[in-house]
Amino acid sequence: MAHIEKRMRGGRPSYRARYRAPDGTERNKTFRRKVDAEKFLATVESAKLRGAWTDPAAGRTTFAAWLEEWWGSAADLRPSTVSRDEAYFSSYILPRFGAVPLAAIRQPDVQAWVAELSGRGFKPATVVKAYQLLGRTMTAAVNADMLPHSPCRAVRLPRVEREEMRFLNPAQVATLADVIGSRYRALVLLGAYGGLRIGELAGLRRRRVDLLRGTVDVAEIVVEVPGRAVHGAAQDPGRTAHRHLAPVGGRGAGRAPGAGRGGRCLGVHRRQGRGAAAVELPGQGVAAGDPGGRAGAAASP
Repeated sequence: MAHIEKRMRGGRPSYRARYRAPDGTERNKTFRRKVDAEKFLATVESAKLRGAWTDPAAGRTTFAAWLEEWWGSAADLRPSTVSRDEAYFSSYILPRFGAVPLAAIRQPDVQAWVAELSGRGFKPATVVKAYQLLGRTMTAAVNADMLPHSPCRAVRLPRVEREEMRFLNPAQVATLADVIGSRYRALVLLGAYGGLRIGELAGLRRRRVDLLRGTVDVAEIVVEVPGRAVHGAAQDPGRTAHRHLAPVGGRGAGRAPGAGRGGRCLGVHRRQGRGAAAVELPGQGVAAGDPGGRAGAAASP
């Protein structure tokens, strides 16, 4: 049971608060005043009852040391995500919090840091992303019983203004496909009307193109990290339900999506049981070139 011991040193009293941690080990902390020892024990016992007690020694771990331990277990991240996040940590987060013990990082410190980044002229999206990474790291510390709670709460963030996206109309897509190198024509059309991301287009393999059935399976991606290209499985393969897109060519080119029977209409759907999206090209559509293995060298005229 928790109790307080009075001790005399050099004619001056001190008070040692002794208690047992949830794992049964005995802990203690010394105070100059008895009232402070009593308040400490009351806080400890309350935290134990609520299941919120954490080892004070864990909170003395620096942010950099905890990040190194936790980041090494983040095996579910893509190489491009790891590269991007590491750049954020080294540029924005570690310079401020790297040497600070976890328990010493307070909510006002986080708020001041956010204000500092904004004051230095960083874009709101950059500031918000850096804050999100800090929040994930501190939440992981809470989950690992390093901290009772995260300091990343109720922090005022800069407002991120959505930039207006530009979309090409069918005529502009056709022009781009005409003026680009012939080996990239299919890439332009498939990207515009199939809804594939650039990584999905770069990762498309010849074996994923079925000209007989008029389908293209989206199962791999290629992402670029500093100095190299990394191949991997397609992310969120079920992101597209069955839908019809704009005509690619023929007499229906330039019409609204799904309009007219003269053009070739693309449909994208998820292949059940295989976890891969597919792009259908009814009629004659994309012809694959590049016998080395990548699809998208040319399209039918």
